[in-house]
Amino acid sequence: MNGCNHLSSLDPSNKNMITFIDCFIYKDCFCLVVNLNGNFSNE
Repeated sequence: MNGCNHLSSLDPSNKNMITFIDCFIYKDCFCLVVNLNGNFSNE
């Protein structure tokens, strides 16, 4: 159950540009952190 649907709809190249504002708008800070860290499942 991945709640990153909002972020996955963004351009992958823009994920590094995601800011706290985006986090607040999407109300999915955990998903935001996961994306900023790449894929936490890799570690």
